[in-house]
Amino acid sequence: MTQKFQQLIVWQKAHQFVLQVYRYTKGFPKDELYGLTSQFKRAAISIAANISEGYKKKGKADKARIFNIAQGSLEECQYYLILARDLDYGDNAHLLQGKLLLMVGELDTNVDPSSTLQVVNALIKANKNFDLLIYPGEDHNAGRGGQYADYGERKRFDFFVRHLLGQNPPEWSAPVATTTTARP
Repeated sequence: MTQKFQQLIVWQKAHQFVLQVYRYTKGFPKDELYGLTSQFKRAAISIAANISEGYKKKGKADKARIFNIAQGSLEECQYYLILARDLDYGDNAHLLQGKLLLMVGELDTNVDPSSTLQVVNALIKANKNFDLLIYPGEDHNAGRGGQYADYGERKRFDFFVRHLLGQNPPEWSAPVATTTTARP
């Protein structure tokens, strides 16, 4: 059991991401200082800050809400990486450290699936490992709502168990053991 949020592997990874974002945005044009640079840094900081805040929350619902905000900020950062690339602010795939899970809905209108596939292409060219989930017929909320909500939740859980805990996740299709009580 951890004593403080700094011991959480997920927080350590998030903090390293913040440092990488700061290094990467140093190369952005000066006229982006109050635009993309500021927004990107704010979103990156929000990931680690919300993990820190969620660590001390007592109720499961409150803890889940805060961690969901961190996840939303991570999605926001994914868009900023796409935008920076499209604005020719420099290749960023080489900055990836650790494990990456990309999730996209086929009908996403917030982050066009073709943009996500451009990120995939850059990651492949940079020889980076990643996991990709494409949800057929889903929008930006893919894997968090709708018909694939349970599947998306399991895949995120599996990803974090495998890559943060270093353990094999449970087999979801295995039958659930049940106990029966003999009736008199």
